[in-house]
Amino acid sequence: MIAVDTQIQEVWNPETRTLATEAWQCYNSGAVRASITITWTAVTTDLIAKIGSLADDGDRDAIDLREEIEKAQDHGLTPQGTSAMQRIENKLLDSAQLLELIDSVDKRALERIREDRNLCVHPSLRGLDAPLSTAAEN
Repeated sequence: MIAVDTQIQEVWNPETRTLATEAWQCYNSGAVRASITITWTAVTTDLIAKIGSLADDGDRDAIDLREEIEKAQDHGLTPQGTSAMQRIENKLLDSAQLLELIDSVDKRALERIREDRNLCVHPSLRGLDAPLSTAAEN
């Protein structure tokens, strides 16, 4: 079995690699919620980078999606930019599957990470008397 540290160093995108390293460090230090949150950030970063690469290669669907991402980024950290990026993130896994970056099995696993991330950063999604269990073995 290959060690996680070794696998992280093989991540092709430097920004994704940095985020994956941080997620692994959080996990190892017991900050499981932070690890889950950063893992989802690494996933979205990686998929957006790969969409950009496909767009560079001339894939029309990827070009359209990259333009949508760039428009959202142009708005920056404003309500309009945040809303636009949330819409993109909400359909990102569908887009990645359409572009054949992931298959249906990958999509299902990544949806679980997204759901766990949402539960970590939006505690109001659960009753205050039922906190999310973030034991490392979950």
